[in-house]
Amino acid sequence: MDLWLPPKPAIIIPGRHIERPVGFKPDLIKRGMLPGLMPLIPTASAAAIISNSFVAAPATITTPDGATFTFTSANIGTADATRRVVVGVVWMATASSPALTSATIGGTGTTIHVQTPSDPGAGGISGVALFSTLFSTGTTATIVVNLAASCTACAIGVWRQINESVASPNTTASATAGSLTATTSINVPSNGSLYSVTTNDYLSGAFQTYTWTAGATERFDQGMDTSGGARASATGASETGLGSQTGRTLTNVLSGGTSPANGIVAMTWV
Repeated sequence: MDLWLPPKPAIIIPGRHIERPVGFKPDLIKRGMLPGLMPLIPTASAAAIISNSFVAAPATITTPDGATFTFTSANIGTADATRRVVVGVVWMATASSPALTSATIGGTGTTIHVQTPSDPGAGGISGVALFSTLFSTGTTATIVVNLAASCTACAIGVWRQINESVASPNTTASATAGSLTATTSINVPSNGSLYSVTTNDYLSGAFQTYTWTAGATERFDQGMDTSGGARASATGASETGLGSQTGRTLTNVLSGGTSPANGIVAMTWV
């Protein structure tokens, strides 16, 4: 016959009477270990993910004509140790579009990542490009754009990028089209940032506007007037936190114009 015995009652001893808990080992405590428990291992913090934000609508200079345009105290966004300032630039000449030769941000040299004229046949009167540099301090900077020949107008739009994992774009793309529609395609890395800028050739009459129909969210749509009366429009779009994608299509459409030619540039980063 089995006998049932009640459990032993707990013995409660005031803490002041306990000299040292059983199994207490100070050296284990110092190493983050407790008796009978797994070691206390700090968890690694998640890696920061690249992101971008549009910080400055285009500043436009139309006079004096020249090959160098200086944008004083341009907004470059909140300072950050990882900040890269990304600039989309458009320019307009009186003849075939000259190339962008160099640019500086706050006196720091930049890398020109991609550029193209606006017309696939004649070389275009307008041109468009993307350039950038790491620039960690301050919230404004003077941006200088240098072109290969005299131009009648120039405009810039500015993005702030932080937490990049590489020092150069993942992919760049460019295209020109003799129509109201500008389009290109580009590969996007996981958690990627994307930038795109478009300008058209020559306009007369009212400024025309752009509508982005695929690939990115519009951040600016700007008219650019010259002292001689010629006009061009410019638009920029961007995205951040994108998933990996091959051949993402970017498309925008100009509302009208007497010279329906467009140049588009784009780049992605991770």
